[in-house]
Amino acid sequence: QVSASYLFPWHLFRRGERVAIYGAGNVGRDFVRQLQEFDYVKLAGVVDRDGPRAKIPGTEVDYPQSLRDMDYDALLLSVQDKSLVDSIKGDLKKLGIDEYKVRWDGEHYLRQDFFSGIYFPWLDRCKLCGEKQK
Repeated sequence: QVSASYLFPWHLFRRGERVAIYGAGNVGRDFVRQLQEFDYVKLAGVVDRDGPRAKIPGTEVDYPQSLRDMDYDALLLSVQDKSLVDSIKGDLKKLGIDEYKVRWDGEHYLRQDFFSGIYFPWLDRCKLCGEKQK
């Protein structure tokens, strides 16, 4: 069952990309479940500072150091706190992880924030949507 709390940021990815997820908390667990439900991008792996102690049912969680050997196109930070994101990015830089692979949109992970911050504004700008309403 896909949680209604956090929505995977599909808009950050191209179809078929291999995505690693950093963070195995509530947000990360919801993202993994949604990736298992839909075949748009592929889950390359999940890492967390707590490594295997951070549990996601049916998914192996490893330490961030494993990103060095993991085959992925993008690394999604599944945390909402901007200061934590800055700390994680610093840790990733020390590991030699390419900054261009890191993606984050934590301000829009909550369902309500996504719709009010991204989706509804897009609808307002959508010419086709406006034309269909006439």
